[in-house]
Amino acid sequence: MLEIEDLEKILDSIIEGTKERTREKEKKLIQFFEKNKDRLISDLSLINLFIIHRLDNILSEVFDDEIATILINYNFFQYNINFFIEAVEGSCCVADKTRYILRQYVKSRLEDKPFRITKRKEGEFWKTGLWIEDYSPKWKKLIEAMRDFLYGHPNSYLNFINSSPVATNIIKIKGLKGQYYTLRVQYRKRPTKELEKEIIGLEQKIELLLREIQNSPEYCCICYK
Repeated sequence: MLEIEDLEKILDSIIEGTKERTREKEKKLIQFFEKNKDRLISDLSLINLFIIHRLDNILSEVFDDEIATILINYNFFQYNINFFIEAVEGSCCVADKTRYILRQYVKSRLEDKPFRITKRKEGEFWKTGLWIEDYSPKWKKLIEAMRDFLYGHPNSYLNFINSSPVATNIIKIKGLKGQYYTLRVQYRKRPTKELEKEIIGLEQKIELLLREIQNSPEYCCICYK
């Protein structure tokens, strides 16, 4: 059985290997930033101004501003969408599901058609069961709210969370899972009856919230037809 410590060693070796390849491939660029480190620190907007902002302007000549924002800030959108899907359906294929949602959104803007995610059928691992009713308006609202949040306007994002019982429960689940993993670490180091009781209690709370989400009209299980 793979232990947490073994997994950490594997991840560390992958990360170190990636860093080494970066050092070899981007040697000149790294040296340039090393020489200009003080200047970059004195004005933290330089990287954004001369690299990110320029790329944003270039992409905006090819795509509309909405698509350019997603392309430039893909990780931001990916991690946020992952957050909601993973809480309900686990981490399996979560990247595929997120890619599908963002691709459908971009495609709808390119083709000037309604944004739509169809109900998933058996074997369609790249589709989520979350927020697909009525031509998926909630995913569209969430993506647009994330864009506003990215540019310093969090109200629409907060309104989205507060208007969706499922989103509210997902936030609760993430908070409970954080407590759960902390207690599991403590329990491995020093197992006690009190910790065990707390862990079981958290598991039950998470299970109840998940059941509530999966029975909600905001969630659709696999369609076998």
